[in-house]
Amino acid sequence: MNNPKQRIQEQRPSQPDLLQEICELHHDLANYLNAVQGYAELASRSAAHDADAKIHGYLRSLLEASSSAVVLHERLGQLARCEAASGQFDLGEVMRHSVGIAVPCFAANVRLSVHIHQRPAPINGDALALQRLISNVVINAGQAMPLGGALQVVLDSHQVVDLLRTRARDLHPGRYLRVTVRDTGDGMDEQTLGRIFERGFTARPGGSGLGLSSVLDTLERHGGGVIVNSWPGTGTEVNIYLPWAG
Repeated sequence: MNNPKQRIQEQRPSQPDLLQEICELHHDLANYLNAVQGYAELASRSAAHDADAKIHGYLRSLLEASSSAVVLHERLGQLARCEAASGQFDLGEVMRHSVGIAVPCFAANVRLSVHIHQRPAPINGDALALQRLISNVVINAGQAMPLGGALQVVLDSHQVVDLLRTRARDLHPGRYLRVTVRDTGDGMDEQTLGRIFERGFTARPGGSGLGLSSVLDTLERHGGGVIVNSWPGTGTEVNIYLPWAG
């Protein structure tokens, strides 16, 4: 007859089963964290001109707490050796949804145009992470024009012939999908341009400085890159490159 300690041990899941269950919970938790952090960022940006200092303080605390939760979540995934949520999807659909999320965050007199020149646009990766990446870039472009202007978001394909150096990583020759975000805002000088992906850095009063800080990490995980050009008094152009999965 088995003793109680032996029965408990027999009822416990094996280590592989336990790790699998942890990874399933890890993937589910990622969806909630993406929603919490994403909407916290949107709320912070929407309230950028609100005079209530308490609201800014609450939102900043929420952003900082959600960012810390994301770090802990990633650490949990590393300990359990979970693979990142991944699948093949159409980047054009993700881009359209990202733009839809971004539109309420900037002035109504911003003239927006969206062009998808590559159909289909197959990509492997984490759709939620890329949705947040694109929406953050579009939001930043739109908010760079508080008095109005033109904002263009374009998806096409691009053939890299020689090694292409970007802010995230060097891109090897091959076919990539490219998302280009252009605005006619005030642009940035070289010093500001060099810091836009730093955590906590913002060039706008009331900004959280958290929107673009995760861009490089997300692109590195997807084998992609980003090149940003800006011209003071003229505007800014952001080119995001992601490996073609076709």
